[in-house]
Amino acid sequence: MPRVRVHLARHGETAENRLRIFQGQLDTQLNEEGLTQARILAEALKDVPFSLGFASDLSRAKKTASEVLRIHPNSVLTTDSRLRERFMGNLQGLEFTKERVRSIAKDDTIESKEELSKRGIDWWKSTIIPLAIPQTRSGENSIETVEVLAVSHGAFILTLLNSMLQEGLATYAYQLPLAQCLNTSISILELESLEAPAVLVKHADIGHLLKPRVQEVVQDNVDDVAIGGSKSE
Repeated sequence: MPRVRVHLARHGETAENRLRIFQGQLDTQLNEEGLTQARILAEALKDVPFSLGFASDLSRAKKTASEVLRIHPNSVLTTDSRLRERFMGNLQGLEFTKERVRSIAKDDTIESKEELSKRGIDWWKSTIIPLAIPQTRSGENSIETVEVLAVSHGAFILTLLNSMLQEGLATYAYQLPLAQCLNTSISILELESLEAPAVLVKHADIGHLLKPRVQEVVQDNVDDVAIGGSKSE
């Protein structure tokens, strides 16, 4: 059966990221720094032979994915609303404050962590796992690796990984704490068997941003503050 390697990346920076505004599912755009980050990510992944790409249907994720796949002309990009950021309800478009964070648990306009987890797991099971099913004729043995790009959002990625680990759909290659996903950070999951969990071999890596001289990376994602990945209180 083919191995499936999923490169799960967060989108590049937006003006709202830098201004610490709750974006949720607002259709915000990459700023100049975010576009630079997306191009640096593309350069870092240029030698990965992507055949498939998936992205949230929000512009900041689509644009990031398009920049990466621009140098992979044989790849196909599919947008999927299940990869969207957590819906932040009444907080969308508002500036981060501690008082607003404390209101999250009581605000029923905000998508629950359980709902966010459910759509993430549904995407994994319906989209990624089938890629590991052998497609060759009977008697043949395929050892190819299917390289997949998936561009999403900070709270979504952190929730998906946490949920997969808790539900036995993934395991660690080595023990590492899950941290917030900074802009264009990369996490990698490898799936080698339908009978075994995927293996998380890399998490929230931003090594590609540390090599070139770029503007300081935004250290907070206010949309994932209630998930547990943000340094903000």
